[in-house]
Amino acid sequence: MRPGLALFRTTTFRLAIVQAGVVLLFVVALLLYVYFATAGQLIRDSDVLADQEYSALERAYNEGGMRRLNQEVVERAARQGALLYMLAESNGAVISGDFRQLPAVPADAAERIDFHFERVDEAGAVIRGRARGKWAVCSTGRSSWWRAISAIRR
Repeated sequence: MRPGLALFRTTTFRLAIVQAGVVLLFVVALLLYVYFATAGQLIRDSDVLADQEYSALERAYNEGGMRRLNQEVVERAARQGALLYMLAESNGAVISGDFRQLPAVPADAAERIDFHFERVDEAGAVIRGRARGKWAVCSTGRSSWWRAISAIRR
C-alpha cells in the first residue's frame, strides 16, 4: 500500500472530514437563515412603504378627486427613485405614470403582487425588471390606479 493512501484510512482523518462536514452544514444553514431573514425584511419594508404611498395618494384623491390624484402621480413619477407609479382608467388606458401599459395582472390578483415590467427611461432605453407592487381600485369604481414598489428587483 502506498504511504499517501494510508492517511485516508485513519480514524483521525475520517473524524476530521466529519467535523469539516458538520461545520460546513452549520455555515450553510446560517447563510440560508441570513438570506431568508434579509429577503423577508426587505419585502416587509417595501410593503410598509407601499402602504404609506397608498395612503398619501388616497388622501390626494379624497382632497381633489381624480385631477389631484393625476397631478400627484405625475409629480411622483417625475422623480427618479425606487418607486414607480401608474394611473389608469378602469378599462386599462394609461393616464399617467412610469409605464406605457398595465403590467399583466391575473384577474384574481391580490392587493400585493410581484410582476414583470418594461419602461422607457429619459434616454429612450427600455428598462426591464421585476418588482413588488400594490394594486388598488379607487372608491368611485370608475378608475383604478396602479402603483408598484421597485425597491426589490430580482
